[in-house]
Amino acid sequence: MTTVDITALDYLQLNELKDRIAERMSEMRDSGVGQLRLKLITEAAALGLTAEDIIGTTKKQRRKRRRCKQDDTPVPIEDTTDTQ
Repeated sequence: MTTVDITALDYLQLNELKDRIAERMSEMRDSGVGQLRLKLITEAAALGLTAEDIIGTTKKQRRKRRRCKQDDTPVPIEDTTDTQ
């Protein structure tokens, strides 16, 4: 890895460098996800599993609203906003 001497760069050059760095980081992030997924799938296959078995893609259950003990109706939500 080489280091870049940025002391001699002016504002526009530094801004262009920053933009190129941001673009490269985005590319690395996007390609990294694909590589990680491929690695997960190959390692899962080596174990005789599927990626879904490891990740657990079952649908998550939503939390139910709390009920009153008396008549089993939902607890009312109080309005805490000031209307004055």
